[in-house]
Amino acid sequence: MHLVFLIFTLLSSAAWGQCQDLPGGQVHYCVFATAGSTNPDVIYYFHGRFGEAEQWEKADYYTAKVREEWRATGKPAPKVVSVSFGPVWLLAEKNASPYSGMFEIMRDQVIPAMEQVIGGTKGQRLILGESMGGFNGLQLALKTTLFHRAAILCAPIAYGADPFSTVDEINYWIQKSAAYAYYGEGNRSVIDESVGEMITMANAVWQNRTNWQKSDPLILAAAIDKSASPMTQSVMNWARWSR
Repeated sequence: MHLVFLIFTLLSSAAWGQCQDLPGGQVHYCVFATAGSTNPDVIYYFHGRFGEAEQWEKADYYTAKVREEWRATGKPAPKVVSVSFGPVWLLAEKNASPYSGMFEIMRDQVIPAMEQVIGGTKGQRLILGESMGGFNGLQLALKTTLFHRAAILCAPIAYGADPFSTVDEINYWIQKSAAYAYYGEGNRSVIDESVGEMITMANAVWQNRTNWQKSDPLILAAAIDKSASPMTQSVMNWARWSR
């Protein structure tokens, strides 16, 4: 996979509330700004698997409740930047896999390009990610100092197992998670298929456990400096809850 594009040719006059591609067409983004808002903060929003950058604005999605809460409480809405490499993407650091390297592209190219589009962040830079986007958000939250706060909406973490665990270890984790009980006995295949798809994808991107451990959210959370940034406490709370 080659994700090479020119990023510093962007015009600073991006259309607010509209979506377009960065030069090269590999990255799609949307910028949502509320007219009259005085909030200087910027939220970077990462969608879940099979989602899209436009997801933030959908009236029938949970993000509509977030927007409604801002309106109902009279809180000025922050600017929201939604970025997508496509329906499925993972921010893995570069390794031998052709599907890796998106972490560096996001950190070193996409975010600087988006900051140019929006004219820079005057307040706090925040991150919100769900499911696959939650994992991607954690990579940036735990490996960089770009963000002040993070809200990560993830499925239960497989504490004690990883994409390179044995079949027996994975099955034990599924049973321990009570996922079957949540979906009901008639839908056990939903869990099995979803877990199998995620394991296949992770194996393609990270290839081995050594590479994976550089991105394992629980390992990263355990290693961070607890006094490093104001975001750290919320991330540590997430890590404790996930166990």
